[in-house]
Formats: sequence, structure tokens, C-alpha cells
Amino acid sequence: MAFGHRPTAHWRQGVYMKKRASGIPTGNAGEYYVMAELLRRGFDAQLADRNTKAYDILAGHEAEAALEKVQVKSVRVAPWFVRLSHFEGEMLNRITVYVLIGKQSGTAPVRYFITRNREIAEHVHRPGAWKGDGFVNLKSVLAYENRWDVIANVKGGITVPERGSELSEISEPLQGDELPTVNQHVL
Repeated sequence: MAFGHRPTAHWRQGVYMKKRASGIPTGNAGEYYVMAELLRRGFDAQLADRNTKAYDILAGHEAEAALEKVQVKSVRVAPWFVRLSHFEGEMLNRITVYVLIGKQSGTAPVRYFITRNREIAEHVHRPGAWKGDGFVNLKSVLAYENRWDVIANVKGGITVPERGSELSEISEPLQGDELPTVNQHVL
């Protein structure tokens, strides 16, 4: 080992700092936890592609023609780091689920805080030296714990055509011998 080399630390401003673990596993876990919780509660939900910007999940109820874009922010220990641009303009209406996963020992239950960005915009901390980023502390989101009704009250989002609406020419229900056999496909 070379002199001064410390594999679990890095040099920063004259001080060895403990190297921070990657946030990717925590972020992925949070998205899957939220997805599972939405499905458990009867929502239609799907994960967005990995390269999708500004949202992680599309969610809504079967009776609704629109799916809501949902951002997921996950941490093991608060606070959550956020982009300030998510608290401006159209992004103020975006739903964010703040997920508190807890320690890797898994002894505490996962906690969910669901809100629209506009509800907590004034509580985003903006340290002076940070450009474009801030953080949300636990106290700022406590009132929104388990507020899944925020997603249930979708008033917009992405409109999804009814299953088969573009492909089906049938205007009345099928009857008797018109019913498809096992080898036929119904769109």
C-alpha cells in the first residue's frame, strides 16, 4: 500500500473524509418500496425507464384515464437532497414520495411521506454555497406521512387510452359462438 493511501477515505480540503456509500441501491430500493405499496393499495403503477428525468413512477387508479408522474426520493437517514428547480413553475404540482428506508439492519419499518412539491416549497433549505440544490428535513414532511390520498386524487397527468380502444372494432359485447377460442387473441 502506498504511503498516505486510505481506501475507505478520500482527501478533501486538507482532511481525510469517510467515503460515502453509493446512493443508487437506496434509490432503487425506495422506488421498489413505493411501487409495491401503490400496487398493494390498488393503484395501477409502473416504473419509469431509468433515463427518465424528473419522475420515477406513473400511478393512478383504474377508473381514471390519467396516470400521475411521481418522483421518489429515498434515504436511509434524513434529510433528502433535492434540486431547487423541482420547487418552481410546473414542477410545483409534481407529487414526490419521500421514503425513509432506515438502517440496513431493517429493524424499523419503511416510512412514506407523500406530498406535492408546492406544499413544502417554503421548507426546502437552501445553503448559500449550494448552487441549484437544497435539502428537505424530516420535520418538513411529517404532516404528509402515509398521505396516499394525494395520488388517489389525480386531476391530470398522462392520459392512457383504454385497453384495445384503438384496435377494437367491436361495439357490442360478444355473444355465444362469437366468443373467442383459446387459440384466438382478444385485444
